[in-house]
Amino acid sequence: MMANKAAAPKHGSFRCLSYNILANKYAVGGWHNYCPAPALAWPYRWNLIKMQLSRPWDIVCLQEVEQQFFFDDLQPFMNSMGLQGWHYTKQEGRDAEGVAMFYNSSSFRCRASKQVCLADCLPNSGTTNSTDNLKDDGPSPPGIEALDVLQRQRASAIIALLEHIATGHSLVAACTHLFWDPRWPDVKALQAALLCQQLAPWAQGPQPVPIVLGGDFNSLWRKYKPDAFDAVIPTVPHNFLTSGVYKLLSEGELPTSHHDHPVTRRPATAAAGQPKSSPSAMCTAPLTSSGIHFQSVYLAACGKEPDITTRTATFSGCLDYIWITPHELNVLDVIPVEDQGPIPNSQNASDHLPIGATLAFKS
Repeated sequence: MMANKAAAPKHGSFRCLSYNILANKYAVGGWHNYCPAPALAWPYRWNLIKMQLSRPWDIVCLQEVEQQFFFDDLQPFMNSMGLQGWHYTKQEGRDAEGVAMFYNSSSFRCRASKQVCLADCLPNSGTTNSTDNLKDDGPSPPGIEALDVLQRQRASAIIALLEHIATGHSLVAACTHLFWDPRWPDVKALQAALLCQQLAPWAQGPQPVPIVLGGDFNSLWRKYKPDAFDAVIPTVPHNFLTSGVYKLLSEGELPTSHHDHPVTRRPATAAAGQPKSSPSAMCTAPLTSSGIHFQSVYLAACGKEPDITTRTATFSGCLDYIWITPHELNVLDVIPVEDQGPIPNSQNASDHLPIGATLAFKS
C-alpha cells in the first residue's frame, strides 16, 4: 500500500508511529529460522530500529519492548532526541516485555499518565478468579472460558493526557498490545472493550478530547479464507469475516451474535474439572467502545487497511493499527506499508512493519 501524497506540515499537525519491534527473546527463540542469523543478532536489529525511530515522530507507540532494553538503550536514545516516555509490563524477569510510549517534549507537555493491566480492569461485581459459586463438575456458562483466559493474560496499556504546545489542544495518547493467540479472538475483544472503558474518562470534558491509540491488536481487518480458527466464511452480506476487535473499535459495539463475542465463540460446556469463574455480565452482553467513535488512519487515508503489517514464513496479515477519533482529528498522510517478503530480514528488524501517520487537530 502506498501512502497518500504527503501534505505540507501545518499548524496543529503531529506525527505518530506504532511499531512492534520484536522482543529479542522471541527473535532468538527459533521461530524465525528463515531469517539469516546475522540479521537476527540484536546489535544489527537495534541499528535498524534506531533508523525508524530517528524520524521526526511526535508520538511513538512500541510493543514487545523488553524491560532491560528500555532502561539500558531505548530510553536514553529517545531522550537524546527529545522524547520522554514510559514502559509497562506485568511480566516478571529482566527480559520481561511490554509496551512503551514516548512523546516529543518539543511538541507536547504531559499532564497525566497511567499504566494499566487490562485483566485488572475487569468489573469487580460478579467476577472471581477460580471456582467460586460454580461446581467443577457443573456446566460452564457461555463465554466463561474467555474470562478465565483473560484473567491470566498480562496484556497492558499506557495512557497519557498531553497538551499540544503550539495550539493548546489536549490529546489522549495510548499504546497497547492485545493477546497474540488466534484461538482466542473473544479474549482480544474483551481486552479491547476494557481498554475503551479505561480511555473514555480521559476523553471527557467541556469539549471532547481527541484520542490516538496505537498498537498491535493481533486482529485481522478482514479474513477471506477459512482456517483452523474460522471454518466458515459467510457469503452474506460480505465474502469475508471481520474480527471482533476491529468491529468493536470501528463500529462501537460487538453484538453477542458476532462470531468473536465470548457467548458465540464459547457456548456453554459441561466439561468436568475445568477452572471456572463466576458469571460476568461482560461475557453475556454486547461489548462496546464506551461511546468512543474510532477510525483507523489507513482506512481514512487510503480507503482500506494495509494488506499486511506482519509476515512470517507461515502467516501474513494486517494486525497493527493506529486508531483516532475522526470528529476531532484529520489524517494528512500515512507512511507506506508494503510486502517485503518474510520478515525479519536484512532490511527489517521485526516480524512487524512500522505504521505511521501525520495527524492534525480539526479546530
